[in-house]
Amino acid sequence: MSSVPFVKILHPMATAPLQTVVEQVKEALPQITHALTIAGEQEEKQTSQNDREENLLTINGGVEEVFELFHERGWTDGFPIIPPTEINVRAMLSQSVYSPDTTLGLLPPAMNPVTVDKLAVNAVMAGCVPEYFPVILAAVEGLLDEDLALYSMQTATNATAPLIIVNGPIVKILCLNASGNLFGPGSRANATIGRAIRLALINIGGEIPGITDPATHGQPGKYTFCIAEAEDESPWQSLHVERGYAKEQSAVTLIGAGGPQNLFTYGCKTGEEILETFVGALCGLGHNNIIFPSGPLLVLGPEHAGTLATVSVR
Repeated sequence: MSSVPFVKILHPMATAPLQTVVEQVKEALPQITHALTIAGEQEEKQTSQNDREENLLTINGGVEEVFELFHERGWTDGFPIIPPTEINVRAMLSQSVYSPDTTLGLLPPAMNPVTVDKLAVNAVMAGCVPEYFPVILAAVEGLLDEDLALYSMQTATNATAPLIIVNGPIVKILCLNASGNLFGPGSRANATIGRAIRLALINIGGEIPGITDPATHGQPGKYTFCIAEAEDESPWQSLHVERGYAKEQSAVTLIGAGGPQNLFTYGCKTGEEILETFVGALCGLGHNNIIFPSGPLLVLGPEHAGTLATVSVR
């Protein structure tokens, strides 16, 4: 609903004194009246603008000029992008089982159709190589699943963002990082796959920071949020096997997650003591994931996992 104007109201109201709320209402009502009055005019203007837009841009200049234009139009996340030329996009589409004009679903909050070719454009911009594209397509399927509650995530004031977790043989094939510095920089696959999804959320879903994305603080995971599981070092079943897939299959799981919180277990000598520390952290009041259906997510290193695998639950 790109033609619908927005009126910003200060938040939170739940803890504000009554007089403060009254003043906010007085300030907001004229804006709402004005917004409702001009909504029809904006819709007509937006329609004519869309009719004039073309899918192909001709830019005089190099990579720097492309980035400046894309940044000016709000098509980036603030970082430089790879120009989505016809050749680059065609190479990305070569790794898709779908035709370019296939619609995968509607992406909130704008509820715009996600077509494979638009997704390929954003993947190129993010710096992905074509071999990453099947993972991105699978991730979009997860984004569109109602269980993820993406619409609530996109329009909330807290800092939750879709976390992509990759499992199966594809992890080693694409060299996804499943070890040290898991949430940090250094892995092209992790960084660009996660970024491609974020650019799609901005450019297709219409989640514009400060406009349709009202996050109070945000978090670095809103740039890129993609990890892989170190299945060979885990004492338990891998995530995708636990969810019903074969070990030989590759799978992508999406979870609404807040920013990572590092948990210290210094002084803990047993699995029980480690568990007590983890439970205390996960049950902290105000934790982002308390209100989301996926619940808290605990990411363990091999050493902790090995120790905890010996703990008997009573």
